[in-house]
Amino acid sequence: MLQSGLEWNDYKLKWNPDDYGGVDTLHVPSEHIWLPDIVLYN
Repeated sequence: MLQSGLEWNDYKLKWNPDDYGGVDTLHVPSEHIWLPDIVLYN
């Protein structure tokens, strides 16, 4: 089994954890990340 981690910080996507029940981190499985239906070729 291979596991990889990626951390991405975006100042526009910050929230106050106290406003959301103490939630300070989101874990999003790769199959739930949106991919566009088109592919660009050069």
